[in-house]
Amino acid sequence: TRLWYIIVVTTKDETGKDNEIVVVADSIFYRVNKLYHFFPAAGFAFRITDAYTVKYETANNIVTSAKESKELTTIIVGLKWFPKGINIRETNFALNTPRLSIMVALDVKKPKDNLYLGAGWDMVPGFNVNAGCNFYKYTKYELVSGLLERQQDVYKPAFYVGVTVDPSLFVNALKLFSPSK
Repeated sequence: TRLWYIIVVTTKDETGKDNEIVVVADSIFYRVNKLYHFFPAAGFAFRITDAYTVKYETANNIVTSAKESKELTTIIVGLKWFPKGINIRETNFALNTPRLSIMVALDVKKPKDNLYLGAGWDMVPGFNVNAGCNFYKYTKYELVSGLLERQQDVYKPAFYVGVTVDPSLFVNALKLFSPSK
C-alpha cells in the first residue's frame, strides 16, 4: 500500500483571484501483513471430566467386566480456524477478538478414539490456550442372560483444557527432551 502526502498551496494574484498549486511532497510505501484464517496446532490436552472404558470378557462361561480409566493427558494435533484472521507477525500479548479461534484436533496415539473440538485464544500468535469437548470412543455392550447380545462403539463427551503451539515450535521443544545419540 502506498500513502501519498499532498500539499495544496493557495495564493491570490493582483486581481484577488485564488490560484491553487498542488504539490506531491512525498510518498511512503508500507506493507500490510497477511491475515491467516487457518493455522496448524500441536500440543497437550488435559481431560477434566472422568472418562473410562469398560472391558468385557467371557471366560469359562463367566462374564467379567473391568472399568478402566482413560489417560487424562494426551498429545494432540489439529487445525485452528480464526474467523477474523490473525496476523502472525504481531507478537504483543493481546486480549483482542481476532485472536479467538475454533480448534479441531485428534489424539496422536489413537486418532480414531479421541476427537477434540474447542474454542481457544492465542496469547501471542503461535501459543494457544483452549477448552472444549473431547469426544472419546466408548464400547457399549448389551447383555441378555449373561451373554453378549450386541456391541456398539459410541462417542461420549468429556470436558478438556489444552495448550497448543505452532508445530515447528512443538517439534523443537520435543528435540530438547529427546535423548541425544
